[in-house]
Amino acid sequence: MSPALLTCLLAAAFGADPALEPGTLLVYRGSIAEMGRDGVPGEAQKNFDLSVLVAEHNQGGTRLDWLLDEQGRGQWPWIERFGVWELNERGEPAGAASGPALLYDRGDGTSIVPIAPLMADLPDGIEPGHTWGPATAPSTYRGEVELLGGRAREVALDNPYGRQRTTWIETSGPLVLAIKERVFMGMGVEYELALQLAGRETLNSATRDTTLATFKSLAELKQQLQLEPRQESVQWNAAQVSLLADNLPKLREAHGAGPLANLLRAAENDLANQTERVDDVAKLVREFTGTEVAPFDIPGLGHGGLTQADLRGKVTVLHFWDYRDEPLKEPYGQIGYLDFLYGQRRAQGVAVYGVAVDTRLGDEQLRGAATRSVRKLQEFMNLSYPLLLDAGALLKQFGDPRRAGAGLPLFVVVGRDGRVAHYHVGHYEVNRDQGLTELDTAVGAALAAGAAP
Repeated sequence: MSPALLTCLLAAAFGADPALEPGTLLVYRGSIAEMGRDGVPGEAQKNFDLSVLVAEHNQGGTRLDWLLDEQGRGQWPWIERFGVWELNERGEPAGAASGPALLYDRGDGTSIVPIAPLMADLPDGIEPGHTWGPATAPSTYRGEVELLGGRAREVALDNPYGRQRTTWIETSGPLVLAIKERVFMGMGVEYELALQLAGRETLNSATRDTTLATFKSLAELKQQLQLEPRQESVQWNAAQVSLLADNLPKLREAHGAGPLANLLRAAENDLANQTERVDDVAKLVREFTGTEVAPFDIPGLGHGGLTQADLRGKVTVLHFWDYRDEPLKEPYGQIGYLDFLYGQRRAQGVAVYGVAVDTRLGDEQLRGAATRSVRKLQEFMNLSYPLLLDAGALLKQFGDPRRAGAGLPLFVVVGRDGRVAHYHVGHYEVNRDQGLTELDTAVGAALAAGAAP
């Protein structure tokens, strides 16, 4: 978008009716750039568009449906690029629904950067210099300023380290027109998050009703999928694939070419790819369940390792994962829950081994760094079960799910008879009170199957 067109859009926004009626579509354009030593932001490493549709706006607060489109460093999967934003009468987040956040890939890991609320309630007759809020993070009204051909009310938010955020609000209502915010990520690296209103329109009644209905249906679908919030990557299981297949085509057909068309198209493309992955993973499960484990001999981290002969006569859980200390992403391969299961089942003769899969282990020059990374994670998580070191051969023997388009972890339960009793690709659904209930049930069934002949 050209600067001239952006100026025109903003000028129109300044002069528009301050009433935010349902069906008002707001489009914000923003970026993240690393700050230089001179305190000036460099070239933007991430750009984004945030579309916000007013669903409700009254004296009690505002409900916004939002849609995020990211370019550059990091991007959420489609299921995390929309949501509902509940704001109270003061423009503050309210309720359980979360507002939008950016996913920023730093190179050595990722950071989640929430976007500040886009509504702000300032008292009538407020004078420049007025300050409110906690002493450690006061807000100060700095008066009206010129902003891209219009007027805006400027509010500064400070913290003990200096200016945290500057917000510009329209003169005739609560709508935020622009934000600049200092953000620290990784090892204290400073960035600037900037966004500004790039357009505002009122959808016609038909498009408004269809879009609001589609947002509502997507929010309900998201709830039915039972995801933990803000997942950086998502692998659907068979039940989720079936649910999406039943709903996405109908939503896309009903919505047509409205504001959510690109999101729905991305969702259907993802569904097609993941349907193939689910089918391929199901083949792996059928292929390996019930098969006898072939001979192997794998070294351990600080102990003698493991062989196929060691499996006989006991129930063994093999957990294939990278076990790197960084970048460390939730849910950490679910190793904390696995360690809990080991503590509960160890006295019954259940063995658990974490298999650290890392191709660097096959390179003499890189093996030391890979081993140190595994040891750091073991110490950080205080794991009680032993770890094995695999350059990839053992995972290949058990069927590398990455070749099927899936990812690690892979959980394999071997029964007392030396055969695979349970085979699971990916993370389990977690019962927060009982842990990995599906895996624990499989271990219990293997124990009940009796001793090897």
